[in-house]
Amino acid sequence: MRTIRCFIDAPLPETGLAQLGKDSQHHLLKVLRLCHLQPIEAINGDGRVYCGELQVDGKTASINILEIKAGIAPSPLSIHLYQAVGKGDAMDYALQKATELGVREITPVFTEFSDVKLKGDRLAKKAAHWIGVIQSAVIQCERAELPTLHTAIDPAVLPDHGIMLHPYADQSLANWQTDARSVNVLIGPEGGLSASEVEQLSGRGWTGLTFGPRIMRMETAATAVLAMLQAKFGDLG
Repeated sequence: MRTIRCFIDAPLPETGLAQLGKDSQHHLLKVLRLCHLQPIEAINGDGRVYCGELQVDGKTASINILEIKAGIAPSPLSIHLYQAVGKGDAMDYALQKATELGVREITPVFTEFSDVKLKGDRLAKKAAHWIGVIQSAVIQCERAELPTLHTAIDPAVLPDHGIMLHPYADQSLANWQTDARSVNVLIGPEGGLSASEVEQLSGRGWTGLTFGPRIMRMETAATAVLAMLQAKFGDLG
């Protein structure tokens, strides 16, 4: 039987008690109805799994860490996903699946056709929500390291070189080859990347790729591209 796992956003001791956050306490005690001394695991994104027992004291709970084990090894292909910001559930889905598919780094991008424009407190609040989505996905897929979520950027400050999904590109992702152990991947919004964005990025070493005749939703395209890259160059299959 799979041991229940939770996320603790703090450094954890080698052994001994570590307090669980309110969300984890609610999920373990109220939703899953776990009992005192039941085995649980905790992760904090450092690549290790902290194994122990649930300690219940009234309405509060902690984990008594008994041992530490190594988490699942990261994919040999380090992917930095530059994901155009999309609306609500679509963005959440893209981040969730990117995490499940082993992406190392994620940077939201405000492209020309992005439907969502956020600044200041609204952007900070949304970033906190995205971190929560990533943390939940890490628990579900049993990763032990947390993908790095960077501050949202404009296309002008994207790094040089990478691959961008473009339905009218001449080259297919299936035929694209690389010896690199890291790759930057740009996924556009629902409306796609603009012609000027494609032109500017092409001049900076970005390769436009297509992976079939169908036009997919943003979150579907992100999932499909990442899965193909991990199957060809990473650890899927």
